[in-house]
Amino acid sequence: LDNGMFGSDFLVGTSGTPQGHGSIAGDVHNAGHLVSSIGADVLGLQVSGNYVQDASGTLDALIGRGLLVGGSAALDGTLNVLGVRPGYTASARETILHAGAGVSGTFATLTSTGNFLDAVVEYDPDDVFLDISRLDVSATAQAMGLTAASQSGAVRVEDAFRALDAGAQATAAPSFLEAAGALQRTEGTAAAERSLSS
Repeated sequence: LDNGMFGSDFLVGTSGTPQGHGSIAGDVHNAGHLVSSIGADVLGLQVSGNYVQDASGTLDALIGRGLLVGGSAALDGTLNVLGVRPGYTASARETILHAGAGVSGTFATLTSTGNFLDAVVEYDPDDVFLDISRLDVSATAQAMGLTAASQSGAVRVEDAFRALDAGAQATAAPSFLEAAGALQRTEGTAAAERSLSS
């Protein structure tokens, strides 16, 4: 979708994966994948009407660019986090969906927050949040069964993260914070192994 869609309701079938930016003027019924934001989009998609997600549906969301729904949102299915905002995260609460007329139901599944981040989905009457906190890098590397070299690297990274948590973040170079955030968002054992052994 380029600059949205006007004039009718929108049905995302089980094999559909619409993405883009702008506003969808009607209601959205998602039984497939709806990508709420792509690339450098500041706002992502907006739904002027209601948003309904079936058990087979997936909302693919970028943290920091939540789906805005003018009407109500009835949720089920999967919330798939495509990415977490750039930079280091000790802990954060990010809005991933706001519905002006309220939220009902919950996502049944949360996927993809990264190897070294933990996330919990929280709800209030109009919003869906993702509460994100960092995991101990050393303990996570050990639990993943990474090599001795990677576990040694994980200890050094954990020491650096603890310094950031204790206040060093205010004086750290932006490039270091960006690299720390990229490490937190790595997905899969192979990526963690490459990142920590280098």
